[in-house]
Amino acid sequence: MNTDALELRNLAKEAGNETISSSLHSAMCRGLAEHPDRTERRCRAEFVDMRVNPGVVPL
Repeated sequence: MNTDALELRNLAKEAGNETISSSLHSAMCRGLAEHPDRTERRCRAEFVDMRVNPGVVPL
């Protein structure tokens, strides 16, 4: 954060980030493929889970 406080540097293509980049891309594609109402329900449920289990971020 100190070296890129405005988060302008794209880290997606840098070595070592392939796994997380691929995981995030897959999650995005799954989200785009489902019905918007289903996406809404899933996201709300994940939000509740994050409040119950702080520090756990679903992907």
